[in-house]
Amino acid sequence: MPYKREFFTRAAMTVQKRKNANTAESARRREEIHAAVPAVYELDAQIAKQYTKIVRCVTEHMPAEQVRARMSEIETRTKQLRAQRAELLKQAGKPAGYLDVIFTCETCGDSGLVSDGYCGCLLREVKKLAAAEINRSAGMNLTRFEDFDLKRIDTAERDIMSAVLQRCREYARDFSPPSAAGLYMYGHPGVGKTHLSLAIAGAVIEKGYSVAYGSAPDLFRSVEKEHFGKKDSAGEETADSDSVLDTLMTVDLLILDDVGAEFRSAFYDSVLYNILNTRGNRRLPLIISSNLFPSAAEEKYDERIFSRLSALELLPFLGGDLRRSL
Repeated sequence: MPYKREFFTRAAMTVQKRKNANTAESARRREEIHAAVPAVYELDAQIAKQYTKIVRCVTEHMPAEQVRARMSEIETRTKQLRAQRAELLKQAGKPAGYLDVIFTCETCGDSGLVSDGYCGCLLREVKKLAAAEINRSAGMNLTRFEDFDLKRIDTAERDIMSAVLQRCREYARDFSPPSAAGLYMYGHPGVGKTHLSLAIAGAVIEKGYSVAYGSAPDLFRSVEKEHFGKKDSAGEETADSDSVLDTLMTVDLLILDDVGAEFRSAFYDSVLYNILNTRGNRRLPLIISSNLFPSAAEEKYDERIFSRLSALELLPFLGGDLRRSL
């Protein structure tokens, strides 16, 4: 997993901050309830004693049958005490689990680690950081659906573009990977492809997903530079030598702008195919915007690439250059 080491460090700090905040909130809740309902404090003290008894069962080397009987008694008593506490919390207008330990991630207990490596919660933060770096380089400026003015589009084409706008809204609303759903936005320059793709990006980011955006020519050059340019003193590739490509293939949503404008080369074709194929196999969504109509894309790319482009949902963008009508 060739993400930059600094991303893991920063992601771990984010996870730790969550844990600290949850610990502080748990302590605040205990203080609040213990002050307002002293009987809960007494019950918590008795619950804590049950855990002490469990430790004694282990350390006192009791016969197995006696340990099982004692553990059963402790479990029954603990349930009774928890039930009494839940009733007191209910009377105080609080939910039964109000004093439970708070975790943002139940899987790892906000440690960022699981038995076989990094927890998904930490990896999601790593992906967001990697995507954010790409987006800064691309100068990504998010847009809004509300700012896409259909009145500036000719009447003859307005109904189709209204349907396209609605589909983009639905795509953003229903976005939830893993999903093989992808969009191929095509049309002449300036008809709103970038605007609506970035409006989708904004809505998806608000839902907590990672999004990477950039023009195909710029991103492919970055991949090429990183792939061939990062070597150590022995001439070997460094651990994060393909971090841009890895981000493009693993981020929750990838938006490739200006596909078809890249310089044709065997390496760039390989990068495009690798992205399309890998994300398709992983059922990770992809949005492509291009000036190439499907027939032109078929002429430009080989069968492997065009076949995967054809699997995307086609969204035609009609009309003249909206930038010139400003």
